[in-house]
Amino acid sequence: KPITNNGKKWRIGYLEGGSYANYQSILKAMTASLMDSGWIQRAPIPKCQDESETRTFWDFLSTKIQSDYLEFPSDAYWNHEWDHAERERLKPVIINRLKADKDIDLMLAFGTWAGQDLANNQHDTPTMVLSASNAIQSGIIKSVEDSGFDHLQVWIDPNKTERQLRLFHEITGFKRLGLAYENNSTGRSYASVEDILKLSLELGFQVIECRMPIEHGSSNEGAELIKCHEQLAPKIDAMYITDYSGLTIKSITKLLSPLFKYKVPMFAQTRYDL
Repeated sequence: KPITNNGKKWRIGYLEGGSYANYQSILKAMTASLMDSGWIQRAPIPKCQDESETRTFWDFLSTKIQSDYLEFPSDAYWNHEWDHAERERLKPVIINRLKADKDIDLMLAFGTWAGQDLANNQHDTPTMVLSASNAIQSGIIKSVEDSGFDHLQVWIDPNKTERQLRLFHEITGFKRLGLAYENNSTGRSYASVEDILKLSLELGFQVIECRMPIEHGSSNEGAELIKCHEQLAPKIDAMYITDYSGLTIKSITKLLSPLFKYKVPMFAQTRYDL
């Protein structure tokens, strides 16, 4: 049953590392659930022109919804735009507001960057981390059983990659699995490299890697990924397409062409905008 915060509205803030395919759809689903449970008055949920960005929908939450219980302040929305410098600039600003002003009752942290920035003891604002690729390997939480912080709750499906690859292997029986990922801790986390290597020992397949040097947010991401697919295609008998920003609607044809050429079976880890 909806309740107020001692007669005041609960104030919710939002942080994301940058625009991503499923953030808006998750935010809309949360809004619909809040309407169903009475926290927000029922209203038509608008269709946004760009379904990969969330600022437009946050503006709707800030200015259009009616609620006696919840508030979504317009100035409590932050987006790093997948820019490392902007991330470093904003992190202390957000932490200081949570710690000093204490005017936010709940933070929604979408994605790995956002989760990493708020998974610390520099503040104690209740925080929900959503849509992080691998919250354990990326250091957001300590384990499946315990996030390591009293104020932190993270949605996680720890066996997703294992289930996908077991099914893929059962269907195709591949011996040489192609894997392209950004060669840093974040890239390995997105691609679930540790899980894949562990499973390869059990199932007896070889992982053929292509490690991309370009950092997340670079304009060359699509080109680097295409180059990896071209290099891998003649060497592999299956491809695990992992979560990487270079995989877009604009690059998908060129990305898949070398795999089609060599008739390589593919399994996509996740993507909602293709």
